[in-house]
Amino acid sequence: MLARPPYTVTFFSTPNSIGGLVWITPGPDGNLWFTSFNGYIGRILTHAPNTVTLFPIPDGGDGQHIISGPDGNLWFTEFNANRIGMISARDPHHLEQFPIPTVVFGTSGPGGIAVGADRNIWFTENEGGKIGRLTTDRRHVMTEFPVPTTADNNITEANGGLAAVSDIVARKNGLWFTMTSGNNIGHISTRGDNSITQFPVPDPEQSAGLAVGPDDDLWFLAHGPAYRDPTGAAIQHLDPRARLDLRAPATISNYYDVPSVGSSIIAGPRGTNTVWFKERNVGLGRIQLPCGRDGDGDRGFTDGHHARDESCRSSR
Repeated sequence: MLARPPYTVTFFSTPNSIGGLVWITPGPDGNLWFTSFNGYIGRILTHAPNTVTLFPIPDGGDGQHIISGPDGNLWFTEFNANRIGMISARDPHHLEQFPIPTVVFGTSGPGGIAVGADRNIWFTENEGGKIGRLTTDRRHVMTEFPVPTTADNNITEANGGLAAVSDIVARKNGLWFTMTSGNNIGHISTRGDNSITQFPVPDPEQSAGLAVGPDDDLWFLAHGPAYRDPTGAAIQHLDPRARLDLRAPATISNYYDVPSVGSSIIAGPRGTNTVWFKERNVGLGRIQLPCGRDGDGDRGFTDGHHARDESCRSSR
């Protein structure tokens, strides 16, 4: 039996001028870095968590998702400014920006960002309907890959029939991304012709939030009118192991009903075998996985409303 660990939540104040935090990530320097609504990149010193330093994004930039890159820098998306930004962890006053060629509704809508197995920066264009790649060498070459869809809405009409794409995560065989139009999970290969493959999501209209779980599978949030409560959602689970050769069909299974719409999801700390997610205006939720890939423990679900069996028995 696994004992339920105590959870302590500690809050650290940030200046009101930043207008609220958007995303946070561990940096290559061991500190925490975040983006804000009002155009700042922030750094929190982990050895002195009350020490917060802000670095303004030039030219009206607005930080969205942020990640630690393979080159010792932090990379982030600028949704409204239609750019990819880079800030040095060693010298945070050194900040570079890279414009995205595609413009739809005034921007391509860069949102999710990830480091591929090829050590390049990959990102999604929600309005432009493309996956972008930016090399981390000194040339900083940007390439865009259209994501087609049969969905019909104002975004697809404006961008020529391409999907609205949102979150993105990397695995060794390529990158996976969510599509907020088209009801699919997509995959783009980092090899050869960078082919794109799409996999239907059962029932829900939209998928959002994407993470590689402790079981090395993909976990994502899905919501839509298929649920009894239109404000409700579900956690879904996709096993990509059969997709390594990109020929066998992917399997989407294991619904976990969520009482409210979720907005993001992430694997828990190493060794806990958990998946955590955020529910809008509610709090945090957790899924406890079995004690190993083939464990026989129950999958427990816990949030502010529900609590199920969290037992986890080893299969050894």
